[in-house]
Amino acid sequence: MITARWRIDAAPLDGLEDFMVQVDERVAFVGERVRNLIEPQLMDELRAKPGKVKYPIQWTSEKQRRAFFATNGFGRGIPTVRSNKMVNGWILDTRAAKGRFTLVVRNPFDYAKYVVGAIDFRSRNNALKSKQKFHDNTGWQDAVDTVSFWFEAARELYQKEIVAALNRAVKSRRRNR
Repeated sequence: MITARWRIDAAPLDGLEDFMVQVDERVAFVGERVRNLIEPQLMDELRAKPGKVKYPIQWTSEKQRRAFFATNGFGRGIPTVRSNKMVNGWILDTRAAKGRFTLVVRNPFDYAKYVVGAIDFRSRNNALKSKQKFHDNTGWQDAVDTVSFWFEAARELYQKEIVAALNRAVKSRRRNR
């Protein structure tokens, strides 16, 4: 008699079941780990201040130049002195629900888009349409580039961390059998 056997051992998948029962907590835990890893560098880059204004000012239009002087520096005085409110206003929030983790970068100051551009991942050109030439000349970083880079880094770190957490759950289940 000739016999061959092939057996599938689904026991390693028991760890997957345990992982999935606690998926919301695990996703939130791993997401917060990733946030804690990238937040210092992300905030350092977003909060970076360039040097002094480059003269002569390269106005986007004559209308803008006239408006600046007519409104006493858009209400901030002439010469305008940096308050650093916008620079220090960057916030990194997180949300975790239903097995999803979300990072949210925001700046509450409406004028930030004129200084560092908007954050539009669909189109870098659209993101930078509102950024004023003289802020670009002064050396203000483009927020869309900084946030894109760190969100991609977060995605890669998250994938590595969630796979490691899953592997730990599977191994733990095997040891406990």
